[in-house]
Amino acid sequence: MAIDYIAYNSAGDRVAGVVEVDSVEEAEQRLWSSGLLVVQLRRRVEREGSSLLVRLFPTFFGVTFKDVVTATRQMETLLRAGVSLPIALRQLRDQTRSPGFKATLGDILAHVEAGERFSTACARHPRVFPPFYLRLLPLAEETGDLPTILNGILHTMERQQSVGSKVKGALVTPAISMVVAFIAGAILITFVLPRLVAMLGEFGGRLPASTRLLLSISDFGQTYGVYTFAALAVALLLANMYFTRTLQGIRVKDRFMLKAPVLSSIVQASAMFGVCSSLSLLLRAGVPPVAALRSVTTMVGNRIIQEALTRVEAQVTQGMRLGEACQRERDLPLLFANAIANGEQAGSLRQNLEALADYYQTETERVVSMGTTLIQPVLILLISGVVGFIAVSIVSAIYSVITPISETI
Repeated sequence: MAIDYIAYNSAGDRVAGVVEVDSVEEAEQRLWSSGLLVVQLRRRVEREGSSLLVRLFPTFFGVTFKDVVTATRQMETLLRAGVSLPIALRQLRDQTRSPGFKATLGDILAHVEAGERFSTACARHPRVFPPFYLRLLPLAEETGDLPTILNGILHTMERQQSVGSKVKGALVTPAISMVVAFIAGAILITFVLPRLVAMLGEFGGRLPASTRLLLSISDFGQTYGVYTFAALAVALLLANMYFTRTLQGIRVKDRFMLKAPVLSSIVQASAMFGVCSSLSLLLRAGVPPVAALRSVTTMVGNRIIQEALTRVEAQVTQGMRLGEACQRERDLPLLFANAIANGEQAGSLRQNLEALADYYQTETERVVSMGTTLIQPVLILLISGVVGFIAVSIVSAIYSVITPISETI
């Protein structure tokens, strides 16, 4: 449960916040052990309800990448303006509209006000903040320049958000077009065609083969449509569980995405952009290459690339050079491996990674644009073919009835 508290610290300053505990007694004990003089404790009922919604519907009420980017931008601005960290956190918590992120910021604020370091409080939420984010916060606290580190994190995250949005747009548009075409065809076959044929049947005449085929599909849908839809829903649910919950299914899906035409270029370029941009940011902050690689590996969305980077990390830990280990992995682009090897030899590893990040960002935008350009004509032809076949079948049915009538006249 969430407990709102008002207390005074050792300096006599009044502090207020929220702490996530199992009982009021535990909240009081935790605050007293943190050196705070507790004045008031009150259970926050609405926070508990929000947390319940977050647990039940994480897709709708969870924390998104956009939430973290927006909060980081605002926090960097507030800190540069001289606002203290607790006040900045409190303002971010109060103004965010995401229930999941509001609970996260409230928990971080409670631990910060209780005397915990900001980096440690954020590390309690590894599902919210990217690994490189959590890796850089302790360095920022050690240098005492949190706004500058947040600015570097923000720049990297905004680039990743831009690339991710373009990739999602390229993948979502074809799916929406296919759904719209399916709904339009189902309406024509299920509602329009049977009524038209029933009306034309009064005039006699034999319906063409294409119209009879559509009528058979319509009759099947009306008779077994519910059972067919239920079977498809169950099949899709089981397939989703296999490809998203099991290691074998995830590997099969991600391997397919790296082999499929057009799609493979988009997936690989966007994944490598995330790897290069995050690695360059960590190296620029002074994180050792092996530790930086370990942090970046956990955030790669494609399982095949993630496993390749994990093997590279293991080989580097055993004494192999980073570039040589990357060159041994067939699942990593040769350009990436050669750039790493050349950077190690020339002492310009970070600069090479920054150049690679720029390249992969440009490459992702190029292949997304090219893929969209190629997919649109295919979708137009496919949708036109389906709708055209239905239209021709309807017109043929009308013509088959009009012809005998005109002959009798």
